[in-house]
Amino acid sequence: METATLDAAFELLRRAVADLEEAGRPVKAAGLKPTLQRLSFGAFSERYLGFTTFRDFLMAAKARGLVDVVETPGTDLTVTTRGTPAAIPNRAPTRPFVRRDLWRAFNDRTEGWCRVLRLTTGEVHMFPAEPGPLGDKSPEFAAFRAEVQTAPAAFLDIEPISEATEVSWMREFAQGVDDPPRAALLGALSTSRPTSAFTALISGMSGERDRWKAARTQHVAQAIREWVASHRLEHIEVFERNRTAAPARSPRLERAGPDDQVLRERIIRVIERLPLDELLALRVPLQYTLDD
Repeated sequence: METATLDAAFELLRRAVADLEEAGRPVKAAGLKPTLQRLSFGAFSERYLGFTTFRDFLMAAKARGLVDVVETPGTDLTVTTRGTPAAIPNRAPTRPFVRRDLWRAFNDRTEGWCRVLRLTTGEVHMFPAEPGPLGDKSPEFAAFRAEVQTAPAAFLDIEPISEATEVSWMREFAQGVDDPPRAALLGALSTSRPTSAFTALISGMSGERDRWKAARTQHVAQAIREWVASHRLEHIEVFERNRTAAPARSPRLERAGPDDQVLRERIIRVIERLPLDELLALRVPLQYTLDD
């Protein structure tokens, strides 16, 4: 495996974890691998990178000082940016969060993807601009692409926040930090990869790291607000309010309502597309295998 390819995979992991944290989402290993596959257009594979399991890949990233990996109840792992304490399970956020689909569209700068907002509903869709060499990994990609091409006036393109803009936020933040950290942060912004260098450096500064995360979140939220206002999209809700974890409930004790049915159908579609090795790795409570 070429070192450059492995370095790129580690950087993709670090960026994905940081973005999920800033969006207020817990980062579990089980959900992180699909995120890496999406960001890489399906190219990510820990085996191709020389690791037997995804866990081994995460532990190698931890050994490099890129992320922290913490055991959680059960067999899953919690992954955080370096030095960030793992989230307390079932702790309900009390502040508003930028909508997840908007956050992703404005922060994910992966090349080759289209990001559009459906004007009638305010939904955000992301899909590859062109099918991959082996076709679309998801049939939804082709459907969205065809719909946008057929009725372009029904959608509004979204341009993600540029790296230059993010660097300007970083520079503004660094200017407000006392030396010696200020000099180090400004020096990181003068390298050939300013955002990666700045993020890697500030991740080891617990106080400044937390302040930067809060400042960046405010910048992103303001950028989205300004975009919404500039396009006169008054009907678009920018924030998810009162986002709390739903109480656990047994599917055998309740009849599935409309929302449950939609979710179950989506899960079935996902399972049908999983390769055998990932299907065998799914964790299913034994009680679900028992007859009613």
